[in-house]
Amino acid sequence: MAHEVQLFEYILCISERALDFDESERGTFKRSYFLDYRTPTVLHLPLREKGISIAPTIHDKINEIIKAKLANGTSVPKEHGTSRGGLQLRRRRESSTLSIASSR
Repeated sequence: MAHEVQLFEYILCISERALDFDESERGTFKRSYFLDYRTPTVLHLPLREKGISIAPTIHDKINEIIKAKLANGTSVPKEHGTSRGGLQLRRRRESSTLSIASSR
């Protein structure tokens, strides 16, 4: 592992001028070193998760359950995936999660 770090430091030092350190160009390379490129894409419809329908009669009960899970840490707000909000329920094993889309 130490050799990889040393190699990375060496490569970074010899190609230091290739990187932009100006905050306005953060995340880019200098155009004098690297040509612009375009990533080809295929026209498509983005994948969307369908929200779960909740019967109006149990809507308040579901809201209470969701608030309790958020409060005790067994659920966290979903920050990726769909443009709609959602929850990610934690199970006993951290590696497996269940996503639930909520209608906000």
